[in-house]
Amino acid sequence: MIRMKILLLHSFLFIQLFGYASCMEEGFLLRNDTITPSKDQFFDRGTDPKYPGGEIQLVKDLSDNLVYPKLEFAKGIEGTVWVQFFIETDGSINEIKIARGIKGVKNFDNSAIEAVKKLKRFSPAILNGKPQRQLMTLPVRFTLHEDTDVKPKE
Repeated sequence: MIRMKILLLHSFLFIQLFGYASCMEEGFLLRNDTITPSKDQFFDRGTDPKYPGGEIQLVKDLSDNLVYPKLEFAKGIEGTVWVQFFIETDGSINEIKIARGIKGVKNFDNSAIEAVKKLKRFSPAILNGKPQRQLMTLPVRFTLHEDTDVKPKE
């Protein structure tokens, strides 16, 4: 019985070794041109949407538009809400929703959505020379700083 197992094991190893050796024939070798894509195989990654004035202006406008909810301000609640929206082919913002909010703090969600609604038009994403609709997710941070006079906006 043990001899039978050893014989089967040797047979299996021989078949594996023979299969490996047959792959080493000239027809099975990888050449450089089978690994490196040709020029026509590269894809146009396109460009991402751009906000007028760049990312710094986007953060500034978002901050200027943001209203800190009075109740959360009074309680000293802070946090980050992730807002998701589409930038359409004309640069407008559409289908704004909360991707991830703060449990039990719906006022932050509403305030973040309103702030995003007030943003300027983006330059749309471009792929193969054509404008594309693209999904974007932004973090909207609600923070209170001891050294500043942050107050909820009316």
